[in-house]
Amino acid sequence: MYCLFGLFFVHTVLSSTISISWQNHHSQTDIERIIGRVVERCPDISYAYYLTTGRTTTTQNGNRLFVIAFGRHANASERGIPEFKYIANMHGDEVVGRELLIRLAVYLCDEFISQNAFIHRLVNRTRIHILPSMNPDGWEIAASNKDFHEFGRGNSKRVDLNRDFPDLAKKFYRNLRNGGPLDHLQPDEIDVEKAQIETRMVMEWLDKINFVLGANMHGGDLVANYPFDKSITGNSAESITPDNPTFVELAESYADQHPRMKKGIKKCYDSDNHFNDGITNGARWYSLNGGMQDYNYLHTNSFEITLELGCEKFPNASELPRYWNENKMSLLNYILQVHRGIKGTVYGYVENTYIPVENAIIKVANITDPTILNPILHNTNTGKLFLYIHLVLFV
Repeated sequence: MYCLFGLFFVHTVLSSTISISWQNHHSQTDIERIIGRVVERCPDISYAYYLTTGRTTTTQNGNRLFVIAFGRHANASERGIPEFKYIANMHGDEVVGRELLIRLAVYLCDEFISQNAFIHRLVNRTRIHILPSMNPDGWEIAASNKDFHEFGRGNSKRVDLNRDFPDLAKKFYRNLRNGGPLDHLQPDEIDVEKAQIETRMVMEWLDKINFVLGANMHGGDLVANYPFDKSITGNSAESITPDNPTFVELAESYADQHPRMKKGIKKCYDSDNHFNDGITNGARWYSLNGGMQDYNYLHTNSFEITLELGCEKFPNASELPRYWNENKMSLLNYILQVHRGIKGTVYGYVENTYIPVENAIIKVANITDPTILNPILHNTNTGKLFLYIHLVLFV
């Protein structure tokens, strides 16, 4: 569930441009203010809302998870228009993504007004959701401990949100061995109930919107990480999804546009290893339980990767413009990838009438190798708008 908060900014007076210092870290209040100004400046293509879970509308410390959406009909899903999302600041002490997404929101608005043809095409053909901070409580803890920012990695209860999602990879590996569904797996009720507020908010968001593609942003290394994040043994070992060729290309689509990431660097905390071409399989790097990108892939139609944006988790504010310059083209190019799939609408025929079918199962054949015609072992379902989109690697 999610809620509109457009009236929240009724009294804000907007100048002809959005003037913001990009050499400052921005608080939760700043995020709300900036999002409000963007919506007022670009009301025809943007829409602001916040995530909820049940009747809960705020985190433990009273913060809201604000989202800004862009599109020709930003306030609602539209048949034929793919849904895309960026999430940052899942770990409160990892702040680069938070600042990038705030700036991306302003950039999309400003460039649309400036008649940037590329941005016009992107916004008119995509619904883009931007969540700058999934963990505002953790950010506040990190920001108030300047010498020990890592205190804010978890939320207010010190829970690591990227270990807090239901462990659907465990079900996947069991079903792969014993037989059973390999996609659209359902979490156990007990795992949902014990999840943190922020986690449940995102889970309900994923159930509400039929996302096709997304990325979540972290810090501490410089690499684009694709699933699976969990290996079958729990040890570090390459663990690929049925859609692995597509995931590799998705990771490359971000890394290749980044001047440093694409070169591959030694791990920030392990001088013996190297990320070839700036990408890695998550479980090959290290295995983790309860990660968000595995949950996306195994529970929904959405493909998601994890972006590590640099060794410094909480850099000096003066460095933030450099991060924007390094990542701007990658951010835009990755959004474009949501259009690389096959899509369509499923209809049934009842009493001489074509009826659109919800929750139809779509099987996609492997086209990365012309000698293999077996279906990819990961199905896509039609959503409430009867639309299916499955991202594929075209050869």
